[in-house]
Amino acid sequence: MATLVNWPITVLVTGSVLALLMGLRRFVLRRRWPKGLRPLDLVVPLIWWSVASTTFQATHFSVLLPMLWMFCMWGIALASLQGFVWQMFEPRRFWLKWWQIVGVVSFFVMILAAGWTALAG
Repeated sequence: MATLVNWPITVLVTGSVLALLMGLRRFVLRRRWPKGLRPLDLVVPLIWWSVASTTFQATHFSVLLPMLWMFCMWGIALASLQGFVWQMFEPRRFWLKWWQIVGVVSFFVMILAAGWTALAG
């Protein structure tokens, strides 16, 4: 498991990489940053590492696998929504929306896991 590093360090590393990317996007790479790319989109694997580490160190059970399963189910729901309700399925639009949902929910789960672990421990 990803417990080589204590969970507060994983949250700190993830937060600092996210802050660094946000600063680069805003101040340094203003004109060269890809238009639809958000810094949170790049940090999702680090967030997953942090979630796995935090939840495993707190409960000896990682919620990463159930969370990834939930994202697969949301992908099926989003594809069904685009295909059956909106009557237009565009793969590029599907992957962009799905990855944005995954990023926001993963970040929210990381914050909840870190807060819950800090209060419990």
